[in-house]
This record gives sequence, structure tokens and C-alpha cells, in this order.
Amino acid sequence: MKHVWSILCRRSIVDSDSNNISLIDVLEGIQANLKPDSVNKNGSQATVIPIDFEVVSFFEDIDTNKELRFKIKIDIVAPGNIVNPGSENEVVLPIGPKRLRQRTRINGLPVTVSGSYKMVVKVKQGKEEFKPVAELPLDITIKAV
Repeated sequence: MKHVWSILCRRSIVDSDSNNISLIDVLEGIQANLKPDSVNKNGSQATVIPIDFEVVSFFEDIDTNKELRFKIKIDIVAPGNIVNPGSENEVVLPIGPKRLRQRTRINGLPVTVSGSYKMVVKVKQGKEEFKPVAELPLDITIKAV
């Protein structure tokens, strides 16, 4: 199994006729306008920004004669390498197709301070450990309003 690409976006749409995917509002940065009392001055406690987004990943496997099962997880890494671990999702590539798109929806983004965050896409097959296959940068700017 080979990870080909991953993209961070607000949402994606799969066309029912062509099975092509449209990525809507690809994210590179977010400005969060928060009330002053919800902004953590020292970064010790996360505030959840109410935003829904997706990490869309594309995988390929050349052996189409067997079913492929693996797990995917997206960790959110804040400045200072503070890791907010994501939940695991099982992915199945059935017999036949050699390509697979995986859409992982995330509701709410925990932030501590303004800065450069990373969405780390990790996969694991069988009993092996999760291995990072992509790091998606996301610049967060927090403004008190």
C-alpha cells in the first residue's frame, strides 16, 4: 500500500456519475476570532475552534487480488510539538480496485496559541505501529475580539 497524497480542506464532494472528487476550500491557514475570556494567554489549555474540516487522502495498492485493511489516524500537533491524538478509523480497499480515497471528517479544532500547526496523517497495517505518511501544515492566528 502506498500513500499518494493528503489534503486539508473544509469539505469534499464526490460526483455520483464520474466518481471524481472536488476539494472545497483547501486550508492553509485559519484566523479565529474569539472572545477575550476564551483565549488562553499562556497556552496551557486548548480552546476548540468551531470549524468542520476534512483530511482527504489517496492510497494505491498494486495487488488487486486481495482485500487490503489498514488503520488511519490524524494527530493534531500544536506549536511546541504538543500532540492532540486523533481517533483511529479502519479503512478497507476491496478486491479489484487499486486506488482508494479516504475522507476523515474532523469537528472542532483544539488550539492553544497562534502559530504553525500540523495535521499528521498516520497509517498502520496489521500489528505494526502507526507510521506518519504526511504532514499538513496549518497556520492558526487567534485574535481576541
